[in-house]
Amino acid sequence: MPISIDQILPSLAAFGMLAYWSIGLAAALESFILIGLFLPGTLVVDAAGFLVQRGFLDFSALVRFVAIGSIVG
Repeated sequence: MPISIDQILPSLAAFGMLAYWSIGLAAALESFILIGLFLPGTLVVDAAGFLVQRGFLDFSALVRFVAIGSIVG
């Protein structure tokens, strides 16, 4: 039985504030050579944008965490 996106998204929303921290960390770690190859932060931020569009994450909080993560990285 294949897993659909509608089954995964509610479990991701259960992370709460940890989801924002993880996305910000992915944006920061993208600048490192080896980590950027294995974990492209752009894809993580794009996936987070999909979660914002579905209403699971807050847009303004996501923008703040991604901006801070990008500046730190």
